Amino acid sequence: MKNQELIALNYLNDLKKLGIVYLASIIVVQILFYKEFFINTLRLTTGFFWLFVLPGFSIMLNYEKKFDFIERLIIGTALGFAIVGTIGYSLGLLGISMKLHQYLIPIATIAIGLYLTARNKH
Repeated sequence: MKNQELIALNYLNDLKKLGIVYLASIIVVQILFYKEFFINTLRLTTGFFWLFVLPGFSIMLNYEKKFDFIERLIIGTALGFAIVGTIGYSLGLLGISMKLHQYLIPIATIAIGLYLTARNKH
């Protein structure tokens, strides 16, 4: 296989694992909040993944040779908390509405992470 095909295969495997973690998280949250409706636990888990896990994990894509998937997921989630909190605070000081933070910060962070990963791979 070519180098680019191996990289694409690794990313596809990471996406599959991330999907499994997402589904497992939905199940765990539903078990913990068993009195809540399923849609509420789905929104909670999806919001958590969108705001913290995906941005942090996308930044950690650069370290796929240093860290295993689970390590990148845990460190990336902590990194996602730090990035979203810091950027959200800074955007709030600039007067940007909190309603836009849930869209701007994750999209920008994921785009930056993918850009840095693509730049480092070539």
